[in-house]
Amino acid sequence: LQEELCDGGAPPTAGELQRRGIDVHSCATVLKRYLKALPKPLLSAELFEEFVELATSFNDQGEGGPLATAKLRGLLRRLPRNNQRLLAFVLGLLKRCTANEASRMTPQSCAVCISPTILYPPPPDPK
Repeated sequence: LQEELCDGGAPPTAGELQRRGIDVHSCATVLKRYLKALPKPLLSAELFEEFVELATSFNDQGEGGPLATAKLRGLLRRLPRNNQRLLAFVLGLLKRCTANEASRMTPQSCAVCISPTILYPPPPDPK
């Protein structure tokens, strides 16, 4: 599956994956490997500190009020256009995953699984 997608193939539908015997865990692994292999984090290492600071303003239910929401929108607008598109795709995929009762994934569990692959600090300065 990974080679197929990396060679520019169209993503298979859920039905195609099921017919081929590819389970959801394999798909999640491929997605995480892809995101981790990007040359830069999806949420941009340059914005790492701002994303982390913003995350502390949200409560356990993911609510941070209008100011936090506006700041998040501002940060997302600063991402390169391709990053914005890929992030929208990944978030849509995660939304579908959490809506599927068979996956037993909550939004929080998806966040725990995917966040280390889309946001991580820049490498230390070699100086």
